[in-house]
Amino acid sequence: MLAVHSQEATLEDVFIEQLVFVRYNREEKVDMHTRMIWSITCKVFLDIWLNKSTLIGLIYPITIALVFYLINHLVGGSSPNLLIYNPGNSDVV
Repeated sequence: MLAVHSQEATLEDVFIEQLVFVRYNREEKVDMHTRMIWSITCKVFLDIWLNKSTLIGLIYPITIALVFYLINHLVGGSSPNLLIYNPGNSDVV
């Protein structure tokens, strides 16, 4: 067990221990490797949730991608018409 029964237990320790041991305190057999991976995953998600700058750093690119996706579907699937002024009749255009 972690630090739940000691005086120095933080909220994060209690939360992680509850997630890990409630999930695997059933009758089924789970190996130690799976329990370690699950506890590390819970801790990482908890750290991301508690650190707002990391949370915003993860949500911001997803939000921008969704905005551009919605703009693309709202404008339509047609390619934009582009009008180019070519006074010298060059072959570049």
